[in-house]
Amino acid sequence: QADMLHSAILASIHDQIAVLDQNGVIIETNQSWRRFVEHADSQTFERARVGDQYLETCAVAAAGGNATAAELLDCIREVLAELAVRRRMEFSRETPGSGVLWHEISIERLHRPEGGAVITRADITAQKRAMSEAREQRQQLAHLGRAAILGELSGAFAHELAQPLTSILGNAEAALQLLPL
Repeated sequence: QADMLHSAILASIHDQIAVLDQNGVIIETNQSWRRFVEHADSQTFERARVGDQYLETCAVAAAGGNATAAELLDCIREVLAELAVRRRMEFSRETPGSGVLWHEISIERLHRPEGGAVITRADITAQKRAMSEAREQRQQLAHLGRAAILGELSGAFAHELAQPLTSILGNAEAALQLLPL
């Protein structure tokens, strides 16, 4: 029953999950990870399957110039070496159909005597877009606030200038009437 519960929990989680042994070999993945691996637009190091040496996969991609794979490799090594309990990173990538996709990867130490790590990859594109939209709205509100203040200031300046000009005009008209023709 414990194995069935364990399998059901892994299958229920939307985020992609892979479990590594202490050497960096993938010993288990959930269904979401397996579906993600099949995407044509996923990068080479993202296509690892059960039995693959994930550290080597990341190292090869890093050697090929992939900065995300290099950062991921460092994070996994730190967790497997027990230098960190948890590491987290975010990265984005361009896809032909969807534009920019954002992912968050979390690597946590696997709590068992022989060690290992759990990698969780989550799509945070919607969160990033919402944050960007909120930032744009704040900028627009700030701009509108500045424009409103400028409108108030220009109205106040016009009023302050109109008072003495009206007075000058009145005096000039009075002077014209007092002058002999």
